[in-house]
Amino acid sequence: MKATWLGMMLLLPLLTACDARSDITINSTQISEQQANTIKQNIASQYPNASAEEKQQIADVAVKSIENLVFVEGGSFDMGDFKAPCEIPSRRRERIDWSPNNECYASLTSTLSGGMHLHKVRSMSAASTKTWQDAKDYCLWLGQVTTLPFDLPTEAQWEYAARSRGQHYYFATNTGYLQFIEGSYYNPTTGYMVDYTEDEVNAPKQIEDVDAYPPNPLGVYGMSNKVSEWVNDWYAKDYYLHSPEKNPQGPETGTEKVQRDGAGTTMTFSRLHSTIQLKQYSPSDSFRCVLQQKHSATQ
Repeated sequence: MKATWLGMMLLLPLLTACDARSDITINSTQISEQQANTIKQNIASQYPNASAEEKQQIADVAVKSIENLVFVEGGSFDMGDFKAPCEIPSRRRERIDWSPNNECYASLTSTLSGGMHLHKVRSMSAASTKTWQDAKDYCLWLGQVTTLPFDLPTEAQWEYAARSRGQHYYFATNTGYLQFIEGSYYNPTTGYMVDYTEDEVNAPKQIEDVDAYPPNPLGVYGMSNKVSEWVNDWYAKDYYLHSPEKNPQGPETGTEKVQRDGAGTTMTFSRLHSTIQLKQYSPSDSFRCVLQQKHSATQ
């Protein structure tokens, strides 16, 4: 299986110049000098009339986007609702352990969205928004500035990364559980309720508390933070029934786009769908950009 990044690097020839690039400063220990010069040249050529401050702001966004990338190696996994126990030993939906003997659907919406069709997939891994196109355009714009193929993730890429390369985790946190402030769970071994300690708490209840959520074991942040994220795929309820195994891209056409939800009182990987034009901006609707490549985007 080829190693893949959430990106791919294509370097432009470096142009000799004492030009608008000198207005831009890039101080990064993660990005190569070649990549930094590519960003500077692209900004200078694409935004010749921008002020020095505006060019610097564009560069800062591009650099941070690259620095925040997390490597996800491609592989195979069973995509979809991988079942949960019908009676949860902990008595908490936020604390579920997977077993091959589980018989009940983990999400109450699985039968409505088609998510109950578990199927094997080989994933070549790869800001608040009102429309799907806003999210798509932003990722493509990052690609124009960096000369890296940024885009929205596919649905398979999103779930594969959230589940730490397809493992049976119900929540994309450091423990696989949502452990709330003043929360507790039942320990069937001792027969007592157990309170979470301050060090164990990993799930604030406010959407706005994005920085309080720890990353999943891969180091990916914000995939269980009560936010629905746009992905690239068109939505079709029956798509899981005929999805190709290798790197599925979703239906060719449709009227709605898939959103993957990291919130859920039933399951962290709820499969949602929506028209590409929402009625208003909301902190609960967002997106993330990814890119695919064999090598680090910072080298």
